[in-house]
Amino acid sequence: YYFRNQRRGGWTRGCNPTMETVEELPVTDEFSQPKKKIEWEDLDKPKFFFYGTTLFMGVRFVLYPPFVIKTRLQTQALGNSSAYTGTAHAFKSIVRTEGIRGLYKGFWISSINLAFRQVYFAVFEVLRAKLGPGSALYQVLGPTGGELARNLISGAGCSAAFQVFTIPVDVVSQRMMVAGKGDANMRPKASVLARQIYEKHGIRGFYKGVGASLMQFAPTSAIWWTTYHAVELHVERVSRPLFSNKDNAARVSQAIAGFTGGTVAVLLTNPLDVIRTRLQVLGTENSTANRTFVTEFQHLLATEGAKSLTKGLVPRLIAVAPASVIIISVYEFIKRVSVKDGC
Repeated sequence: YYFRNQRRGGWTRGCNPTMETVEELPVTDEFSQPKKKIEWEDLDKPKFFFYGTTLFMGVRFVLYPPFVIKTRLQTQALGNSSAYTGTAHAFKSIVRTEGIRGLYKGFWISSINLAFRQVYFAVFEVLRAKLGPGSALYQVLGPTGGELARNLISGAGCSAAFQVFTIPVDVVSQRMMVAGKGDANMRPKASVLARQIYEKHGIRGFYKGVGASLMQFAPTSAIWWTTYHAVELHVERVSRPLFSNKDNAARVSQAIAGFTGGTVAVLLTNPLDVIRTRLQVLGTENSTANRTFVTEFQHLLATEGAKSLTKGLVPRLIAVAPASVIIISVYEFIKRVSVKDGC
């Protein structure tokens, strides 16, 4: 809510103000103003981290198989007679030869990242709060430019912080996804793969493709959040007269904005995802150990052509676009149930 500060003058944002110092802003029409956004200072932090970690475990379980298929498709060589011919073929082949468990290889080790998922959201919310109205960013760029830059910077910044913790887990989990391909009895252990990586490459092996990860995930996150907030605001304004209350209008706009943000981000960054995945999975092999983001890009174009940069696009769209709806809906729910008493 926004309140008039009687001692200092002007409008002040507050959570649970006292009657002696503030006067609540009058509301003349339920739909005359957009639904109030829940900001970082409104949240009970222990609730936020607990609910986030718990609920996102269920989300990860539902969305994990498409990422396994995507990784298999992106790391196979073009023209390989035993390769998967597409998303549907990969799904059928994995289930037929490895069972349902094949779609969840690396699930538990990758779930370690859930502990850091809330760090991602926390950094995003903190950066948005720091770069909000009243910041130097808004003063220089104006409301429209400031909001655009605010979401770009916050999205990229939270992703960069997230990668520091999660890249080692990704390296191991992705190798588990492709290990024992076609063998139902082959169940690679994370500890064994981690030891192999360490023996060959030391600690640096766990950060293989770190540059590629930052070059992929930071732009992806920046594009996603910028698209999401722009579309959410527009859709909520357009759809507001169609709903009896702001809550329904807000949730529909969040779902549409999430789907749009996921789709746009995937389409624009899939080539980066292909290169990053190959560096992390294949880059721990001796023959490709010295490849960089640029050399891997050149190698793909020279050996497999530009089409190779679209590998895994369909399963990634299947995973990310609908997942964005689920994730943002769950995230907004987590924020609602984590609001401090009195806000």
